[in-house]
Amino acid sequence: LVKDEKKLRYYTGFTSSERLEAFWSFLEPDAKRLQFWQMKETSSEDRKFTLPLNTQLVLVLMRLRLGLDGLDLAYRFGVSKTTVSRIWATWLDFLDNRLCQVPTWMPPELCDKYRPKPFSDKGYNTVDGILDCTEIFIETPSSFRVQSETYSTYKKHNTAKGLVVCSPNGFVTFVSDLAPGRVSDKALTNSSGVLEKFAPGRSLMADRGFTIEEECKQRSLHLNIPPFLEGRPQLSEEDENETRRIASVRIHVERVIRRIKTYKILSQVFPNSMSGQLNKVWHICALLTNF
Repeated sequence: LVKDEKKLRYYTGFTSSERLEAFWSFLEPDAKRLQFWQMKETSSEDRKFTLPLNTQLVLVLMRLRLGLDGLDLAYRFGVSKTTVSRIWATWLDFLDNRLCQVPTWMPPELCDKYRPKPFSDKGYNTVDGILDCTEIFIETPSSFRVQSETYSTYKKHNTAKGLVVCSPNGFVTFVSDLAPGRVSDKALTNSSGVLEKFAPGRSLMADRGFTIEEECKQRSLHLNIPPFLEGRPQLSEEDENETRRIASVRIHVERVIRRIKTYKILSQVFPNSMSGQLNKVWHICALLTNF
């Protein structure tokens, strides 16, 4: 698997064995000290826990990448389903904790250093982050209240919503906790605290749904969003040009979200039985795109 790069990418999302090995080197010192989750019923076979740590990592990556269930992974790796559950729960906590410790926010000087030419050419020299939200389909919750809170009229499904911010060069710099699908982009942005990370005098970019002009103004930030019609039958030529300019560079965050959704565990309907793990899965998949 590790030697065949096509298979490696398909099963783990890593584009080369060197990248996977570098990621493992980053994790290994702390992984050796892992305390594994204890299930209520653990057989003597499970207690042996024979899979090497780096193989356990591959198992977890395969579940994230392909959305495989526990029994499938048990057959593939020659262990019990209970062992898979223990590995999964342990590594989910570990990866979420470890990846969220890595500093990802890019200060203005780094954004300027790595700013792609199209941003500069179109006058977006101070944009340090592009914001967008995405929704993850979830199984219909048993609680009627939660059903109502998570029902997305846009998606016509129960969803969880997350906010992603990327730098102009496409690096994921911020990932919010998930919120119920009915929460507005504005409300999620405000509750996430991401606006506090931008330096005064700098800019951010978003879609029309991010009606956060006042919040940005209070923090001396400039918001680049496509112009609104504001009662006009159509946009002016100048506004149309501005809309196209923004769309041409805002596509970076759309590509980032597409990369996150290549982890099939997030593109499937997430089951109620795993609802307590969804936020960790979301963080991990989003931050793995930086590797």
